[in-house]
This record gives sequence, C-alpha cells and structure tokens, in this order.
Amino acid sequence: MTFLARFSLANRSLIALASLAVMVFGLVATVSIKQELIPSISLPVVSVSAPYPGASPEIVERNVTEPLERAVQGVEGQEGYTSYSSQNAAVLVVQYDYGTDTDEAVSGLQQAIGRIQGELPDGVTPTVMAGSSSDLPVVQLAVTGGGDQHKLADLLERSVIPSLESIDGVREASVTGKRDQVIRVDLDPDELKRRGLTVDAVTTGLRTGGTSIPAGSVTQDGRSLSVQIGEPYTSIKDIENIRLMPSAAAAGAGGAAGGAAGGAADGAGGGAGGGAGGSAGGSAGGGAAGGGAGAG
Repeated sequence: MTFLARFSLANRSLIALASLAVMVFGLVATVSIKQELIPSISLPVVSVSAPYPGASPEIVERNVTEPLERAVQGVEGQEGYTSYSSQNAAVLVVQYDYGTDTDEAVSGLQQAIGRIQGELPDGVTPTVMAGSSSDLPVVQLAVTGGGDQHKLADLLERSVIPSLESIDGVREASVTGKRDQVIRVDLDPDELKRRGLTVDAVTTGLRTGGTSIPAGSVTQDGRSLSVQIGEPYTSIKDIENIRLMPSAAAAGAGGAAGGAAGGAADGAGGGAGGGAGGSAGGSAGGGAAGGGAGAG
C-alpha cells in the first residue's frame, strides 16, 4: 500500500473536508466565469486600403502599393504583410503577434503612412483599420418593398435603424445593399456651340458645382463663424441650375461665326436691294420713253 493511500485512510475527515472545499471553489468559479455566445476576439491583423479610381493594377502597384510597402516595412512590431494590387485599389494586410494592442498598431501605421503621403497620387488617402470578431454582423435582416429602392432605404435609416440601435447590447446597425444613384447628363453639340461652351467647361462646372470650399472665418458678436463656398448636390434641380462660363476660345469662335453670318446676311440684303432698285428704275424709264414717242 502506498503512502498516499495509507495517509488518506488514516485521515478520512481531512480528505473529505479538502474534497468538499475543492467542489465549492469549483462551483463558484464556474458561476463567475464570463460566458458569451459569440465572444469578441481581437485579431492581430491591421488592413490598409487605398482606393485609386480609374487606375489599372500596374499603375496601382507602382504608384500606391510600393510606397505603402516601404512605409509598412519600417513599422515596429509588424511580423509581415501581404499586398494586393487590383483595378482601382490597393490593399495591404499587416500581421502582428498575438497580444499586440491593435490601437497602438493602427496609430503606428497611420504615422508611417502620413510620412509618405506626399509620394502618393493626388486624391489617394489610405484608410487603416483593425478588425475583430465583434465587427462581424450577428443578425442580418432582409427588407423588400415595391417602389423606389432609395426611398425604402431612407425610411429604414430614419425609423428602423434608430430602433435597433436602442436595444441593449447592439453597438451598431446599418443599411447595406443600396445602389448608388447615377445621373447621366446628355449634351447637345449644337446648343453648346451656340452658347460658346465646350465639353470640358461643362465637366468642370459639374465637378466644382457640388463642392464645398472653406473660405475662412468671420467674427460676429464675439463668435467665430466658419464660411464656406458652395454646397453638395441634393437634387437634380441643383444640377440643372449650374451656371457655366463659356471659354475664351469658344466664345471667340462663336462671336466670329456670328459676325461672319451677320456680315453675309447684310451683304446679301444690300445686293438684293440694289438689284431691285435698278430693275424698277429701268422699267419706269422705259415706260416714260414709250409714252413720249406715241404722243408725238
């Protein structure tokens, strides 16, 4: 018989008390353990996305992906990265060790990318995001209805989304699947020529017409008020009311064409008037001469 067996038989009360204490502590620990149906798991991965509309994969690789890769290589704590260059966008996935603070990782990447922002094409602004399992949608609801899809989506955002976000435990609710509205502007070449406009002038007007530009600030009644010029488009009527300025070349060409047309019309009118006067005069003279001869 082993020592442990002899000790247990000789101290039955102590062994029973120790076993009971272990059971009680185990029960308390089981009840106090935090339990979640879908626990939040922070992944040691940070993604960098940089949209570059209209660019081919080769141009994205050369002008966007490669500068971002150089920035990522100098970030402390990263264990590696994978880059993807596709039509219109570049994506980098940066891996870190488990246990890394993702907020610090995101901050470090943002600082590194900010240092090479000048190397990127104009309009390319990378976005740095850290993901976790809590970012995945838990419940997805489908809504159908007749009529305009955008009106249905606006109704959901005004009434349904606030109700869902007011539920305890819901962090965020959003509407997905809404198609972007596209407005096509058809141009009349003859009307453009008549008004002295070009296609570039219309394109520039459409691009700048819906842009808000900061214009400084003014102080009124002790308060500083921001001033901005322009506002985004809110309806098709806003696009119809855009004021377009004719270009100098188009206006000059239109004026020259108008002047040439007016001169030709005036010349034709003068020639016709002179011819008519000559014919009338000739006929009258002939009649007078004939009358005189008959009387004699």
